Amino acid sequence: MQDPATTKEAKPSPSKMTHAVRSGKTFLYMTGLIIACLAGYMYGNIGRDIDISYSISSVSIDSSLVHDALKKEAVQDLSRSVQGSSRSLPFGICDDNEDCETVAADDIVVIPSHSEKEEVQKDDQTSRKATIKRICRKYERLTSDEISDDTLKRLFVNEKHRIVYCSIPKASCTNWKRLMMVATNDSIDLESVTKFNAHHNGVLQTLYDYPEYERNTILKSYKKFTFVRNPFIRLLSAYKDKFESLRKYRSNPGGKYFRRYAADIMTKYRLNATLRELESGENVTWSEFILYVTHLAVDEFNEHWKPMYQLCDPCQVEYDFVGRVETINEDANYLLKEVMKLKTSKFPTFSDFATNSSEYTYAAYGDVTLQQLRLLWDIYKWDFWLFGFDKPDFI
Repeated sequence: MQDPATTKEAKPSPSKMTHAVRSGKTFLYMTGLIIACLAGYMYGNIGRDIDISYSISSVSIDSSLVHDALKKEAVQDLSRSVQGSSRSLPFGICDDNEDCETVAADDIVVIPSHSEKEEVQKDDQTSRKATIKRICRKYERLTSDEISDDTLKRLFVNEKHRIVYCSIPKASCTNWKRLMMVATNDSIDLESVTKFNAHHNGVLQTLYDYPEYERNTILKSYKKFTFVRNPFIRLLSAYKDKFESLRKYRSNPGGKYFRRYAADIMTKYRLNATLRELESGENVTWSEFILYVTHLAVDEFNEHWKPMYQLCDPCQVEYDFVGRVETINEDANYLLKEVMKLKTSKFPTFSDFATNSSEYTYAAYGDVTLQQLRLLWDIYKWDFWLFGFDKPDFI
């Protein structure tokens, strides 16, 4: 028997060690490559088999699944697979100088197909109209026996397409009036209609122009729509358009009209206002405008900052479509194509005073006192509730 103490452990030869190391590396490499290819194959087939498009800004691969050395290659394989789909959209991937570790897989965005977009629109409209009905039923003070003359005068009728539009200032109403003009007369060039002509055209008829028996028929048989906007953003937009930029109205009839408002505001809320300031009506501050709005009876409001529910009376007029400025592209283009059936199937891109930035809004309302914010909420709360806008978190 051989003495265990004198027995030497057999060592593998150098050639065998080299072969084992190479085999291990090859195994790791092939494993990573197979995972990457499978991922690319799966995502590539999904893009081809399902009627959807992908827009991917970035992708991350868990380091526990793929070796660090192969992570970037796996991401690139995945991106190439998706780009190979005929329905895919361009997207960025990690370059050599980028850190793929920091990118989240949650950034993958699935863009709905046309049919899915329609379903989203239908769901949105069902929800919005249900909210209006619920609030109207809950609060009887919002209902009345008949539609006011003011509302009748802002319900624009198009007999050709059997549509009715309720105009709300500072909620893209200028562009909608332009489109209603084109719907009435195909020879009108949309982009040639100025802002002034959109509001003073003599082309559009309102429901007020019809006898009462025809009004009821139109309301029952025509498609009725309106567009709303976050009430506080709309108020800010009204200030910017009518007061902060008042200089542009110096040679415009609208300027003379709003200079009277400006002079009234400064007379009441500006200490030691000069005669020049009162005559020009320029440079009304946001703080002065807020003081004016919160101390005036709502019935005396100008239409540009009057609550929307008082303008279009959603508890009396059962709208078939309620769009939002915040989702104007999706809502408007769906409405033009599916409801209005217009040749113009794209909403105009030109607009005034983009004030939808949350940072801009927070900065403006950050200068408003809590007491004033509560007064503003009390004025516009019905618009928030009826049209499903969230209560601002700064109140």
